Amino acid sequence: MIADDRENILKGGLLDELAKQLCSDYLSDLRLPANRLSLVPLLNRINPASFTVNGWNDAISYILGERKQFDSQEKARDYIISRIIETDNSYK
Repeated sequence: MIADDRENILKGGLLDELAKQLCSDYLSDLRLPANRLSLVPLLNRINPASFTVNGWNDAISYILGERKQFDSQEKARDYIISRIIETDNSYK
């Protein structure tokens, strides 16, 4: 887990945490194809319960450009990881 659950929720959310862990000053860097694979290990280390399901759904929308509404943090995290891997050309 990257940080304490309560601390993560209070500090600004999943997208902010990912940008911080990616050492990026801009949230928009999370969308860059060159950075997507770097997100996978970060996402794997995050306890899904550290962020709300809405936070995970928002991350999917922002990073992948897909509107999805999952009912659990675990399903949302697993989806974003699988889609990043699935759409990355180096895995094909």
